Amino acid sequence: MTTAVAEAVRGRTSGQYDRLFYSGMAIALALTVLIGFGPTYYLNAFVPGPMATQSGGPMTLLVHTHGLLFTAWMLLFIGQTALVAQHKVSVHRRMGIAGTLLAGSMVVVGTLTALKLAARGAAPPGVD
Repeated sequence: MTTAVAEAVRGRTSGQYDRLFYSGMAIALALTVLIGFGPTYYLNAFVPGPMATQSGGPMTLLVHTHGLLFTAWMLLFIGQTALVAQHKVSVHRRMGIAGTLLAGSMVVVGTLTALKLAARGAAPPGVD
């Protein structure tokens, strides 16, 4: 009995589960971002009238840069998980260097965007 269970477990590697988990998470997060920011950012360009942030402020270059960087982060996550799932770990590692630069840029631009929002006296919906 124990031998049969051990043989069944040996047939699957933990890497298979990891690839399924991370690929599934990449897809789930991408859908969450699309559903969450679709109406207020991604699809806002197709609505007649001026583009505005959810707090009513203008879509400045800083806001677009923020959106671009955070979208690039999601695309990088999807790309990284796809590379590992395809056993292209060396390319995944090289892209990781770009991810480090992207993460640093996200911290700077995200902070600047929040400071500009605070300076304007705006807050996310539901926050005084």
